[in-house]
Amino acid sequence: MKPQPQVSIIFLYSDHLNKPAFESIRQELETDRRAILEKLSEKYSICSYWVVSTNQDLARFVSSFQSEESDIVILLYQTQVEELHVQELVDAVGNKPLVAWCYLPWKRAPKPLSYEEYLRASGAASMFVAFHEFRKRFVPYLPVFGAIQDTDLLRKLDSFVQSARVRSQLRHAKIAVLEHAGIHTEEISQTIQSLGVNLQRIPLSEYQDEVVKVSSKDIAEYIQQLKEYVPDFMVTIPTLQHGAKLSVALNRLALQKNLDVFALPAHSPEIRRVLKICPGLPPEWGDNPHTIYLTTLDPGAILASLLLRLVTGQVGFLFKAWFWDKARNILVGGHTGLQYPNISAPKLSLVCGDYYCNRADPDGGVQLEFIARSGRVTLLQMEHRPEGWKALITSGMCLESELWVEGLPQAVIRPDCTIDHYLEVVSAKGSGRNWVMVYGSIMEDLIALFELMQMPFDIIQQ
Repeated sequence: MKPQPQVSIIFLYSDHLNKPAFESIRQELETDRRAILEKLSEKYSICSYWVVSTNQDLARFVSSFQSEESDIVILLYQTQVEELHVQELVDAVGNKPLVAWCYLPWKRAPKPLSYEEYLRASGAASMFVAFHEFRKRFVPYLPVFGAIQDTDLLRKLDSFVQSARVRSQLRHAKIAVLEHAGIHTEEISQTIQSLGVNLQRIPLSEYQDEVVKVSSKDIAEYIQQLKEYVPDFMVTIPTLQHGAKLSVALNRLALQKNLDVFALPAHSPEIRRVLKICPGLPPEWGDNPHTIYLTTLDPGAILASLLLRLVTGQVGFLFKAWFWDKARNILVGGHTGLQYPNISAPKLSLVCGDYYCNRADPDGGVQLEFIARSGRVTLLQMEHRPEGWKALITSGMCLESELWVEGLPQAVIRPDCTIDHYLEVVSAKGSGRNWVMVYGSIMEDLIALFELMQMPFDIIQQ
């Protein structure tokens, strides 16, 4: 179970309301705060909350606030205030993600209003001014608007909070690449490290040593598990056994190093020289694999796969658009190598040869052939450019279909736009090498994440 996101909340109201004449409105403000804390506590862990009205309150907050405890900080003006205290608040919050809540105490405004009720709803006026102050200081913030009863506000707030959790987890992620002669990982390392993530390099010799340790019993157990998922084998038993041996060794390495992502070079002659064939069978089965395995060293695919796993919990499908059909308005694509088969349409998987590396010999390698099941999907592509990272997002339907291309993991996607529009945007914005596909509609979550990370992005939709 994922730990609840840690949230800190700062409530501000006018010092003017501390006069005895405003006792009733202070009680109303306290009731509003309790309602907010109770509602947010249903989904998040409230690690701290602060009520700032006087200069003494502000000084106490600034001296005591521990930003490292929080995944995200929510700032909320309950009433209009004489001093916004933006600089003091920003300095105390530091680089933690900041949600600026332009708050109302009700979903529908009552009419008429007493003066006291007007004061209770006056905080939005101060937040509008605070927006200007944030921008003037180049302080990133995520705005939400409305009352705690507003489902749209809660949904957007949840996207922001979960995005803050993802950003925090990203910095602790463990990514490794398999390295051998002729593979240059320095550029990959630099692009990944630009987001605060360290890259491990695992030499091919270490993987080879692990392969040697795999026993006949380990191989038999893997093949028995494989038979539960894949109905047909189109390779010889020795090739199947060798492919199983390579996958067991990959899984052991990933578990030993507690990896979130393990990326291998695609179609590597050196791997084939040392290990005879390229790894092509999934190292893990089941609904919640420990590690994402990729047969590509594309930094964009590595990062997109990791982000989508953190956002959705899913292992994504590596998708390179091979060709399109304008009349059907579809894209057909996929990727060779270590594709996780949990998305396969039922009864359409088989183990076949590695056609890319050795098409002349169908028994010269091993990988899965399958087509992805139908469902709503979101696709993410990331690319590192001289000015930094950029993302491209699109969505569509993965269609139920018979296998289209022999010997490869694949998907047939009808995008939420025409093929002409897709091609125009991809050519104008610049496309990376690979998409990563997950099931579900998560575009709003990705937008919130990239806004929080201050990463530019484009969306392909009509």
